[in-house]
Amino acid sequence: MSTHSASIIGRKVVLFTLLPYAINSQTATNTQQNGLSQFMNLTRRSELWHPTEVRAIEFSDPQDGQIESIRLTIDFVEFDDGTTWGPDTQNSRDILAGQREGARLEKQRLHKLLQGKGREALVDEILRVSSMQVDNAVQNNHSPQWFSGYRSGVSAVHRHLKEALGSRDKDAIDSELFKEFDTSEVIHK
Repeated sequence: MSTHSASIIGRKVVLFTLLPYAINSQTATNTQQNGLSQFMNLTRRSELWHPTEVRAIEFSDPQDGQIESIRLTIDFVEFDDGTTWGPDTQNSRDILAGQREGARLEKQRLHKLLQGKGREALVDEILRVSSMQVDNAVQNNHSPQWFSGYRSGVSAVHRHLKEALGSRDKDAIDSELFKEFDTSEVIHK
């Protein structure tokens, strides 16, 4: 499997770094077939797939019996220039957009809380289980995949901030609150 895209423009070859991606797998035994989709939004620079880089990806399959065949297909890819490619049968583009919007709005909300009520209020909010209330108008204007991504983005922000709290380093909380959510923010700066 190639981990990069090469586009020929005239005589120039352009290589892209992969950001988020989705891979579909289809497995078959002698009695049944199964299909799974794995969506990955790369949140750390070290997770980026660079041109010509090859990596192993693990898939598990809950089927009993020996797998006789497996078929992997790339369903969705976002490149470092922001373009996307693939049939996107699982609506990964919406999941990704929801994740980014959820993380952005949650960080914005928590930053306002920090500024208005202080660090203690922020810590209480991070430790409190959030119901993730979303305006009905926003929810109704998006797909179920977008909303699932939105909840995932909010949860990721809380998870990272709880990890920062565990370090007992006050600067770690501020650092995490202002850190980029995913690699797209690092690449496009």
